Amino acid sequence: MTVTYSLNVAKARLCGFAKLLGRWRGSIYKLLYREMVIFCALYYSLSFLYRYLLSEAQKK
Repeated sequence: MTVTYSLNVAKARLCGFAKLLGRWRGSIYKLLYREMVIFCALYYSLSFLYRYLLSEAQKK
């Protein structure tokens, strides 16, 4: 069964577009959001470690 979103896309505004992406069954965002959250958490934790917890000698 094919689901059409053309009417919803035509009416979508800036905030409504994000909501439309969440409804889309084959959305790439639904497939990758977990990996993106894990990547961002690791990146920001390493960045925090490097910037605030390491001394200048350890940074070199």
